[in-house]
Amino acid sequence: MKTYPAELVLALLYNLFGTIVSAPVCVLIAETKLSAWRLRPGVALAAIIYSGIFSTALSTLVKTWSLNLKGPVYVSIFSPLSIVIAAASSVIFLGDNLFLGSVVGAVMISIGFYGVIWGQAKEEEMKDQDYGFDSLRGLHSGKAPLLETYKVET
Repeated sequence: MKTYPAELVLALLYNLFGTIVSAPVCVLIAETKLSAWRLRPGVALAAIIYSGIFSTALSTLVKTWSLNLKGPVYVSIFSPLSIVIAAASSVIFLGDNLFLGSVVGAVMISIGFYGVIWGQAKEEEMKDQDYGFDSLRGLHSGKAPLLETYKVET
């Protein structure tokens, strides 16, 4: 994202090359009958367009935008959280059954999510502090964490 910060073009290229790679596999392996690939106006076409726009293109755009904005840790942490959101939405809107395993999994994912966000905040806080480390001479005042004061001599 630092080299090429245009999120829209990057999302377009990502989806385009994903289509180019998956099209031969779909035609040759998944559905060999070419008449099945014909699109007719109706609910099926609307569902294909909707899922193409919202679930693929929009999610790719949001992920690349957030990657540019906050970094890869925040993007990767929201993937498991989306499973929790999908499970909660299916219970609320579709009336699906809620199982104990889903609740335990959601709690564990949420705790992990909170832990990573808390660790990121602490890391940002540590970066803002001055530890008294002189990187030119390798000297430290004793306030720096161990890994930041360790210097490999060659």
